[in-house]
Amino acid sequence: MKKEKINAPEKSFDQKKREYFSRLALQARDALKLHRDIGLLWEKKNGAESWRNVSEHCLVEIARVEILAEKLRLPGNQKKDLMIAASLHDFFKKEEMAVVKEDINQGGSGRVGNLKAKKRATDELIKAGFSENIIRLVNSIGGQPEELFETKNILDKEFLSNEDIAFLVMHYVDDYTRGSDWVTSAAIERGITINDVDRRIQKNLNNPNYQKMNEDSLILHKGHPFF
Repeated sequence: MKKEKINAPEKSFDQKKREYFSRLALQARDALKLHRDIGLLWEKKNGAESWRNVSEHCLVEIARVEILAEKLRLPGNQKKDLMIAASLHDFFKKEEMAVVKEDINQGGSGRVGNLKAKKRATDELIKAGFSENIIRLVNSIGGQPEELFETKNILDKEFLSNEDIAFLVMHYVDDYTRGSDWVTSAAIERGITINDVDRRIQKNLNNPNYQKMNEDSLILHKGHPFF
């Protein structure tokens, strides 16, 4: 007598989503250890893991850079470096925010604090043994003049290397990724087409702390051809 084959129930979207991001987390487990051990993002405070959402944000960026790397047909090593860089880019966020806040409380714009935190984060990445290319990709992110100058230099090239394209991918993905939210479709507002990059820029423009940083940077780089 033949046994009747029982089909497994179809997995729900949420189940598939959990499995997908669990796979990404396993691939990035060495990088995520820094979230826990150096960045202290998983440290419980009053019973709540208040910074774990930063790790979730990084997981979303891993997914996005992986897909873009495949669409752009980047070599496997570049895709892997991009995914590791995405997993690492905010591992120092908790410390960064504390250092920037201290700078602002002392009358600064936050720029010095931001650079100080970036230097500390880079030192930790070097100590952990991550490659120069991964560290460069991690540091491609941000709106400080240094990142913008390098981005502009790449965009001005006639021919882009795979390393250049990976740099732009990492910078771009972080520009439009807001937390772990889904991307909002482009829309026409006041006769102008805008997307999540525009929305992110507008949010930054409305942030008084970023305004102070911007003014500080403009003074510091006055006369630079970029401006």
